[in-house]
Amino acid sequence: MSFGLEKHPLIDGLFVVVTGRVKIYFQFVGYDSMEHSLIFERDDEIVTCRIAIDSDAQLNEWKQAFDVMGIELECLGD
Repeated sequence: MSFGLEKHPLIDGLFVVVTGRVKIYFQFVGYDSMEHSLIFERDDEIVTCRIAIDSDAQLNEWKQAFDVMGIELECLGD
């Protein structure tokens, strides 16, 4: 999966994942190990998107991108 990760240009603390024509706006992201998916949230309650993770390599790619942007990946369901 090809994706871009950027900070929102006007709203501090808001991030955007861009994949193809889809944009996902979020403030928090967690990894659900039970369902093997990333959960993107706004205001720590509103789920804006879930993305299935197919492999450890794919999860590591996301983790590296989040680290570069200074985004903490919360582990859920452990």
